[in-house]
Amino acid sequence: HFWTGASGKRYVHTVYSLFDCPPVGVANYVLVKRESKTQRSVLAMGRLSSDCTTLNLAEIRQRGATLGADEVHIHLLATSAQESQAVEVDLRTAEFAARAN
Repeated sequence: HFWTGASGKRYVHTVYSLFDCPPVGVANYVLVKRESKTQRSVLAMGRLSSDCTTLNLAEIRQRGATLGADEVHIHLLATSAQESQAVEVDLRTAEFAARAN
């Protein structure tokens, strides 16, 4: 799945169910509630920063379960912590603008 940032840049994400998500390293994520085959609601966006993949997985599952997410969208292509933060800001800004309309 592609998410588009406020900059217009598209970011590819791998989609998992909340419980099928594998342990993951440093990455960006979007927690999603699937409304229908074509409609999704974004519940949260963030970055995983631990080198411990099982801690990152626990963070995603705990936060996702608390918010009622049923999908996790993972972006693994940021090459540095700075780039990962830029991806997060770009996607959050686009989501904020979409909710304002």
